[in-house]
Amino acid sequence: MLKIDPATIQEDTPLFEPSGLGMDSIDALQLVVAIEATFGTPIKDPQLALQILRTPGTIKQWVERQLETSE
Repeated sequence: MLKIDPATIQEDTPLFEPSGLGMDSIDALQLVVAIEATFGTPIKDPQLALQILRTPGTIKQWVERQLETSE
């Protein structure tokens, strides 16, 4: 549903800023659900979600840390 070529998305591309992907709160909810379903890493704190969902890179870093601590 993105209006840009996914190949152009970088790790530091803002997810919710108009200059980035321009996602909204529904997109955020879908991302959280997908992360939880795929990696089994729940994001329950809304403030934490704001930090995690800034860019693809921040999501990647958080998921990697969660998977490391669960091993």
